[in-house]
Amino acid sequence: MAEIRFYSLDREQVENFVSPSRDRIISGTVRLGISKHRTIVLLLVIITSSAVVAWFVLKYTSDWPMSFERTRWMQARNEDDSRVLTRMAKDLIGRRALIGETRTQLVEMLGAPENYTDATNRQMYYLVREDWDWIDPVRRDHLLVSLDQNGRAIDARIVSAKKLGH
Repeated sequence: MAEIRFYSLDREQVENFVSPSRDRIISGTVRLGISKHRTIVLLLVIITSSAVVAWFVLKYTSDWPMSFERTRWMQARNEDDSRVLTRMAKDLIGRRALIGETRTQLVEMLGAPENYTDATNRQMYYLVREDWDWIDPVRRDHLLVSLDQNGRAIDARIVSAKKLGH
């Protein structure tokens, strides 16, 4: 319970303070009518609101670009950490850091690409996200780096493939 203390009143004034119902004299302290139930409800509302705000912050900031670091990229590839891979891929795309790099430089920077058939050998795919539904992947996002006829990167973007019906 919250309480209000009389600090500016002298002892006689406090002793003569009559309650609003005039049935008893209040001495020293006036207690406010905030019940334990209301306090618990208020705390639950505050905690729930904080959790919702934290969820929104994490949900909408988790896709922001993350500065590319080769060692962290390789670690994330080994651990299938799609959050880190996607954020770093967005950083590389946003800064146009891959444009103009040769195939050899790209492999040195990003590691070996996924083994997909490309007859012209002018596209490199790097898996950055994979979502599963029981035993089948339902979504795959790749960092796709397109190369020109000289083997230099001319475009980089994230492409998505979704399973039908999802």
